[in-house]
Amino acid sequence: MKRLENRANFLTEKIQEQDSRQSQTLILTEMKKIGIEKLPYSYSALKKFIDSKTMDVHYNKHYKGYVEKLNKALKKKDYGDLELEQIVKSINRFDTTIRNNAGGAFNHALFWKMLSPKKQNPSGELLEKIKKDFGSYEKFKKEFEQVSKDRFGSGWAWLILTKTNKLKIISTPNQDNPLMLSNKEGGYPILGLDLWEHAYYLKYQNKRDEYIQNFWDVVNWKFVNDLFEMKSKTKLKENLILKNVLKETNFDDTKESIRFIFNMNPKVKSIFKESINSIFENVITENYSRKSFINKLQTNPLAFSVLLEHTNNLLEKENKEKIEIIGVPITKQINETIRFVLFLENNKSRFFNTNSSVFKKLLSIIESYNQKI
Repeated sequence: MKRLENRANFLTEKIQEQDSRQSQTLILTEMKKIGIEKLPYSYSALKKFIDSKTMDVHYNKHYKGYVEKLNKALKKKDYGDLELEQIVKSINRFDTTIRNNAGGAFNHALFWKMLSPKKQNPSGELLEKIKKDFGSYEKFKKEFEQVSKDRFGSGWAWLILTKTNKLKIISTPNQDNPLMLSNKEGGYPILGLDLWEHAYYLKYQNKRDEYIQNFWDVVNWKFVNDLFEMKSKTKLKENLILKNVLKETNFDDTKESIRFIFNMNPKVKSIFKESINSIFENVITENYSRKSFINKLQTNPLAFSVLLEHTNNLLEKENKEKIEIIGVPITKQINETIRFVLFLENNKSRFFNTNSSVFKKLLSIIESYNQKI
């Protein structure tokens, strides 16, 4: 078991380290304070698509405004050292102000890189994938344009890579993006088009359809293809590692599976620990040492398993999708853990009170490890 855990840890760290380096180059900069992405061309460079005045206002007023308001909102509460993508992926933990401005900051940081003054054509693995999933490049363009036209009011149109490695076209309202959506609906944004009036109105007035059609003249297909390859290969690596490791490992119960995941994917354990701390800030219980209990609970795989089982029982009764953490790729483990802890936080009064059967079971688990409660 130890050998497999060490092997999985090593391979996982290599993937995450490589993915992190590529992400910083391709998309966003990792920083304690969310920074401003430099515009990779002049304001007038995209004149076939948009005028210089619009680009100036769009970049300096709207985009920078989102970043400044986001940092101001984050400062009001100590959220720790967060990356912009991390905020967006766990957006339901934040308020509306952070949601809107984090979305605006993230979407535009991608959007600037998705545009190029030089006319490009799609090629490489992405073009082949587009043909496979849409039938042809022309069919893809037609569907993307139609989804863009159908977006009522402000929002975005996206080409996304879903969690099942399929390309799909969707639109989102306001400054939402595909990373904010549920597992079934969302995915990773590969190409996006800003459909807010501030992105085009000075040049096109009410002719939004013309703005949508002219978008193809400035798509930075090299960046989009690189982004697609990076994300699709990361998914394949994660799946391969998990399948190989789990194939060689025979777990007796859920507790051992969770213990293995804690070691293989420390992010899952970290998210659970943070959530337990947050929950118990506002939960008052009796007849135990609060600090000691929390310290034991937040690192206990059996406690995690019990809470997960009760969570899925409730979700099943409500006809909602169960949370899957065991036997899924690393990225999905993290996303599902976030969904899990959000459920715990929203139902803390049901789970974490001295009269709750779940809470009594947690007490019993800690006691069974000969810990002083």
